[in-house]
Amino acid sequence: MLERPPSWWSRRSPLQRIAFLATAVVVGVSTLVLVSQAKTPPNNPTVNSANTQVIRTGAYRACQGFVKDHLDAPATAVFDDPAVTVARGAATGEWTIQGVVTSRNRFGATLRQRFLCRVLTTNAGDTWAEEEVAIEP
Repeated sequence: MLERPPSWWSRRSPLQRIAFLATAVVVGVSTLVLVSQAKTPPNNPTVNSANTQVIRTGAYRACQGFVKDHLDAPATAVFDDPAVTVARGAATGEWTIQGVVTSRNRFGATLRQRFLCRVLTTNAGDTWAEEEVAIEP
């Protein structure tokens, strides 16, 4: 009958076994700490939930103005409820607004068009810059 050679673990001294287990515990705990810190959002005023709604509303209002600038009859514009999405993250101050606007064209016909607007704020929603406005023909 063939005998099995001793396992890697059984060839180690008790001190080596303790050192190995201690190293495994330290690595495991360190990994858990790093993972838990990675999930914590940064302490950024544009990201906290109370301020996000205010900034979202500001982004929508800024887009309404930028979309009106691209219409033939901006005074006739009526906006439906928007779908607000974060473009590259609220922490960067970049927002994408998608919605529908109803307005008249230069011939007086009423048009219902979808729009996409990208805006950027650098100071937590006080001022807005137009990055892109696309209106369905």
